[in-house]
Amino acid sequence: MITSSIYFIREKNIRTKIFLFNLIILILIIPVGLFLRNTRGYGGIGFELLWIERVPWWFLLLNLGPMILFFPFGLLDYLKTNNFLRRILLIFTLISYILFLSPAAYYLGIHNLRFFSSISYICFGVLTVFGLKKLSNLFKKQKKKVIILLSLLLIIYSCVLNYDSLKKRLVGLDPRTPVTMLTYVPSSLITGLQSLKNYPETNVLTGPYGQVGLLVPIFSFRRVYTAYRGTVNLEKKQAASNLFFEGKMTENEAKNFLKTNKLGFVILTPLDNYQAKNLNRYRFLKPIYNKESIIIWEVNND
Repeated sequence: MITSSIYFIREKNIRTKIFLFNLIILILIIPVGLFLRNTRGYGGIGFELLWIERVPWWFLLLNLGPMILFFPFGLLDYLKTNNFLRRILLIFTLISYILFLSPAAYYLGIHNLRFFSSISYICFGVLTVFGLKKLSNLFKKQKKKVIILLSLLLIIYSCVLNYDSLKKRLVGLDPRTPVTMLTYVPSSLITGLQSLKNYPETNVLTGPYGQVGLLVPIFSFRRVYTAYRGTVNLEKKQAASNLFFEGKMTENEAKNFLKTNKLGFVILTPLDNYQAKNLNRYRFLKPIYNKESIIIWEVNND
């Protein structure tokens, strides 16, 4: 919208087209935005503001990687041609970074990462190509060799950097933490969840606070009792689940709880912070899958 406003002021001949273009975008975006804000999954402005990132501008540039060494040299050649698409691409990128670094997110009630787009990386990529060409022009006789050499160095350096970054991540992985377990899901956990497809289709009870419920529908196509923040009566359901997993329900109370909510399976993982012995005391639970990352019980209603 800001980019369009700039061109609306500058280009008098196409103001009608720019106005109609923006009007169409607003007609499409506003209803969608209002719909999303009224869905159960929307956490409100407070939730959005929690995600705001504050980093210095130089760190933001360094995050681009080795491209930062070349794209400044391509700016002049990039702007030589009065091309509408080129200028839109550059202005969009500049505005994205300015909005990210500014306090605009606080006033708009959104987190500043929403200002970024993959379009910005396309812009930096194009500028990098122009920069490589500009540097190679300094060596007229060996122009082709220089551009090939610089391109190879850029590719090799990027590969080494990515490999080193991935290696450090793998070394630091701790399967006991939610971030690791939910991002790099253990194969045994996936196999366990997939095994539920071989049983009658009933709902699944997972730990109320472990977030494993998010994975159950993905791998087993089963509904869960508690999972994401938008779950209806979430706190009430979490409290009831907590009593069950702590073994504080009587045999009849536990059985009635599962039957009322049509729960045919109970799942426990290391993320849930409950003892398996609490569940083993319920005689109607039958273990059907037992691995380090997950234990699954089937509810026996007989």
